[in-house]
Amino acid sequence: MIACRVCREHLPGYIARELAPAVRSQVAEHIQTCDACYAAYVHQRELSSELSRTLPGLGNPLPSLDRIWAGVEAEMRAPKRPTISFEQARYSVAVVLLMIVLLLPWSLRAHQFNLPTPPTPATINTPATPAVLTAKTTSEFLPPVQPNHAPVLGATDTP
Repeated sequence: MIACRVCREHLPGYIARELAPAVRSQVAEHIQTCDACYAAYVHQRELSSELSRTLPGLGNPLPSLDRIWAGVEAEMRAPKRPTISFEQARYSVAVVLLMIVLLLPWSLRAHQFNLPTPPTPATINTPATPAVLTAKTTSEFLPPVQPNHAPVLGATDTP
């Protein structure tokens, strides 16, 4: 009696009648006793008949199922190519580390923007005049200081 794995490997050859008589009889005996392998056999047989009905629509000359199946098996046996090579990963890590090294000091630096302070009346430099100004005369030259907020309600209602 053969194992299920071996039976399923031989199913395409069994359906296409390509197996040696001894192997064919072993696969037939296993299919009769194993429900899971029988279900796989039925599925494989339906798939094979579906392909034989569908492939004539592809045009002339018709590709043979043997060539298609051989191509599929060769593709399955071929080693899988890595999606990313070692050099690509190494260079990617180097670029990320370089970006971190360059951007880390900039991002950690405190961003303080010192705004200039507005001048106060005591710090305003007036041009030198021959006359000495007193506090009373200084206030006459300076415009009145207005508050920096909205006017009181009703203050602008009079014409």
